Amino acid sequence: MRFYFDLLSTLCDADVDDLFSINWSGASVSVTPKYVHIDNGSNILAVVHLDTVRDHWFSKPKNLPKPSSVSVLTSGVTEVNSIGLDDRLGLYFIMFVLPACGISVDVLMTTDEEVGRSTAANFVTSKSYNWMFQFDRHGFGNVVMYQYETDETYRMLTELGYDVQRGTFSDISCLGHLGCIGFNFGCSYRDWE
Repeated sequence: MRFYFDLLSTLCDADVDDLFSINWSGASVSVTPKYVHIDNGSNILAVVHLDTVRDHWFSKPKNLPKPSSVSVLTSGVTEVNSIGLDDRLGLYFIMFVLPACGISVDVLMTTDEEVGRSTAANFVTSKSYNWMFQFDRHGFGNVVMYQYETDETYRMLTELGYDVQRGTFSDISCLGHLGCIGFNFGCSYRDWE
C-alpha cells in the first residue's frame, strides 16, 4: 500500500472548520457543532480529534509554526514535520489507511481534546459498540486503556507484544457512557521541540 505523504501534510495544515465541512463518505454521516459521526454499520468505533496544539496555543499569527513539510532523510526514510501530526496522523490512518486495508469502522471526529475538553463527551448514539480505539499517542507498539483496562485486556495486549502504558487523557477517556472498552494506540509520531 502506498503512503500519501502529501495528503498527510495537507491534513496537518487544514483548519478544523475545513475538516468538519468535508463531505466525508459513509453510510450515514451526522455533523453537529461539536463532532462528526460516520456510521458505516460497524460495531467498532474509531475516534480522532481534529484540533491540534496549533489551534489553541498560538494566539498571534506571527507565532504560527511553519506549514508541514515532507522530506526524505539521507537514510531514505520519509519524514513529515508538522505540529499538526497530533492527531491528524490518526485521521489519516482512520480515514485512508484502514479503508485501503479493507477495514470498515464507524468514526467519531471530535475537537477540543488538546485543551482537555474533548467534545467526545457530547457524543450521543443509540448504537452499541463492542470496542473503540484511537491513534493518539507517540511511539509505536504501545497502548493506553485509561479506565477501560482489565486484567484480561492487559494480558491479551501484552501477549500480542504491546507495551501497556498509563495515560492521562484523550477522547476515548470521555466515552465511558458508551459502555465498551477503549484502546489508544501509539502511531509512530514523535514529540517535537
